[in-house]
Amino acid sequence: MTLRIDPPQIDGERIRNGDYYAMGDAILSLQATLQQVTAAITQRQGRWRDATFVGGNFTGIGGGTWTVPAANRWKYLVLDQLLFLDLEVEGTTIAGVVNELRVALPAGFKAAGTVGSRAGVAVWNGTAGAAAAAGVAMAAAAGALGYLSIKRWDGTANANWPTYTDLMVGLTMAVEISPTNLGL
Repeated sequence: MTLRIDPPQIDGERIRNGDYYAMGDAILSLQATLQQVTAAITQRQGRWRDATFVGGNFTGIGGGTWTVPAANRWKYLVLDQLLFLDLEVEGTTIAGVVNELRVALPAGFKAAGTVGSRAGVAVWNGTAGAAAAAGVAMAAAAGALGYLSIKRWDGTANANWPTYTDLMVGLTMAVEISPTNLGL
């Protein structure tokens, strides 16, 4: 996400010659620039936004699949170079051998690298009515993309996720994002 601010277009020569329309045009141009600056400040200060749902942004790694229904919504907030995520997806299904759940970062954001931004993950199996598993999430970057890597934690590294239906995965975490996402 690159923020662009266009400078106001002011025709000083026409204004010096007393063209009142040129003054009006200059005021409108200045107003448009100030609106862009206000939008940039709002973006930097942050406000919660809904992430656009794209089914392909949720994938299972390891040979199986992770299916997330379209009814799910999640939010993000940008504050300087931090991306705050509030993810809760319900009614998901894991089929086959899956050792990692991946979620693409919203709005094309890219993590500043594979960073120690880790968060505990709550995983709930609604069908069985019990906690299904604990997990850990970490932000990572792959080429031009950023994603969350969610792995099951049962005391061993890279444990496979069991086959689930009606699974809920939830986490809240902060991720340092690449300065290029902010036009810096």
